[in-house]
Amino acid sequence: MSLLLARIASHRYYPRLARIRGYEGRVILAVTIGASGELVDLRILKGSGHRVLDRAALRMVHRAAPFPAPPPTLGPFPRKFTIPIRFELNP
Repeated sequence: MSLLLARIASHRYYPRLARIRGYEGRVILAVTIGASGELVDLRILKGSGHRVLDRAALRMVHRAAPFPAPPPTLGPFPRKFTIPIRFELNP
């Protein structure tokens, strides 16, 4: 899980329009990963309330894929993970 989060974080960005308008929020994603690390499915479980932030969260995951192959000890694949992505502006 930490490798998955780190990989997504390495592709993190804050959309310019969202920064200009002061949009903040949290997007909760359902990310399904296959046995070799491929992105099988990606869905928004709970949006931020701002379409631009929701799209940015999806784009971050797409850019981060494919992921490192997870260890077989995690169980059967494909495997679904719930990933929160927070967008916060610094004052």
